Amino acid sequence: GSSGTSMAAPIVSGVVALIKQAHPDWKPEEIKSILKGTAVNIGENLTIQGYGRIDALKAVKIQKPIVSELFATPLPGGRIIINGSAAGDNLVNYVLSYGKGLLPTQWTEFYTSSSQRENDLLYHGSFNTYNLDDDTYSLRLQVKDSNNVFYEDRAIFKVNNLIIDNPLSNDIYR
Repeated sequence: GSSGTSMAAPIVSGVVALIKQAHPDWKPEEIKSILKGTAVNIGENLTIQGYGRIDALKAVKIQKPIVSELFATPLPGGRIIINGSAAGDNLVNYVLSYGKGLLPTQWTEFYTSSSQRENDLLYHGSFNTYNLDDDTYSLRLQVKDSNNVFYEDRAIFKVNNLIIDNPLSNDIYR
């Protein structure tokens, strides 16, 4: 067809070829971050537009890539380990935030750092979900470079905090 994935795949492949020709030493994760970071928001939600319309010229002209990758590993007890990469020669900082739902309209920032991280903990300790309502949430990593370009990655997590303090009045002790 002339829309959706069938149309996007060959175009993205062509842009990746142009980026590789201009920057043969770039790694796949750097190219992925550049494609997302230079995409033009077309005003649709993330499930319709992804990160936006690809901007081939802007992607090829970037000289120093920033890597923005996020991995969330749930642990027992309502905790999440947040790993990934926020790295590049012109990194200014990175911000971790979360929002309710798959397409949050409001984000809560909970951590900022200017340290380089590559396949490492992005947040020391574990993110605690005890105070969140049971629901689906999005975790967002935004990395800013010295050209004021933002690179983003997201992960989805579910909160199911079941807490039983005491038996209810109709419950029977056995």
